[in-house]
Amino acid sequence: MSLPTIDTSNPAVEAFLKNAHRHTFKNREVIVRPGDPADTLYYIIEGSVTVSLENEDGNDLILDYLNAAGESLFCESLFWASKPKQTAKLNATVYAFGAPTVLRTLRNHLFAALHNSLSDSTPT
Repeated sequence: MSLPTIDTSNPAVEAFLKNAHRHTFKNREVIVRPGDPADTLYYIIEGSVTVSLENEDGNDLILDYLNAAGESLFCESLFWASKPKQTAKLNATVYAFGAPTVLRTLRNHLFAALHNSLSDSTPT
């Protein structure tokens, strides 16, 4: 399977790729769970994940399936907030479906890399 096309000329994408860690999850392994801090951005490069919420009966309600060919980012909405709350937490569970490979990076690592890359390219 080939990797999705990524515009690496974008400084944000370049910073993400340089600072992201590659990880392959086992089938049904929990990638994120409710209560986890919203401080990590995930990008699916191979395979799929399932996004779900637990109902009051304790059953998982499937909200979405994400894969490398379509919606490749997850946990991005709180990650990119202009004024993120220190206490922002996730409310859904994301499970590996099959054995997906994802890139992930922490907000502070990506923002520091972006700041450094922009500072390096700013004329003095």
